[in-house]
This record gives sequence, structure tokens and C-alpha cells, in this order.
Amino acid sequence: MMNRRNDGRGWIGSLTSLAAQTPDFYRIANAVGRHRRRKRAERIARRAGWLGAGALIGAGVTALCTPETGAAIRRRISDQASRVRDYVRGPIVRGPISNGEDGAARSTRN
Repeated sequence: MMNRRNDGRGWIGSLTSLAAQTPDFYRIANAVGRHRRRKRAERIARRAGWLGAGALIGAGVTALCTPETGAAIRRRISDQASRVRDYVRGPIVRGPISNGEDGAARSTRN
């Protein structure tokens, strides 16, 4: 009769067997993770596609039902885009900022 510790079926054999299977476990877990990420990306892309299609359909229906002409709509969109651009740019500072040396920044204290 063989000794349980030396025949590969004892606790050392179990650890050895488990250690030998560890790369397979990581390979399988990695494959499952890749599959889940791929499915999530596909689901997000599909939903984004439906959102884009809905936006295009809504814009088309709005353009057909508006009482204004196409030129007037384009002009209004252009004006709105210009206002947004000016707002984002903020006030334009002309020249370097001084340490209170210019006339507008001087205080009247002595």
C-alpha cells in the first residue's frame, strides 16, 4: 500500500493539482471578462444607435412642421451658435494685466 502523502492524492497532491490548474482558471476568467465587456459594448452601441435614429427622426419631423423657411431656420441656428461661441470664449482681455497701474484699476485712497 502506498503512502497517501507520496501518491499524489494527499494534501500536497491536491495543492499541486490546484496549482497546475491555476493558469487555466485565469485563462477562463479572462475569456469570460472579455466576453462580458464585448457584450456590454455591443449593447451600448445598439442603444446609442437607437438614440441617434430617434434624434434624426425628431429633427426631421420638427423641420417639416415648423412654420419658418429653411433659410430662416439656418440663420437662427447660426445666430445661436455665434452667441454660444462668444459666451464660451468669454470676455477678451486686451493687453497684459497690470498690478493696478492703469486708470480703471486705481483706487482713490491716499
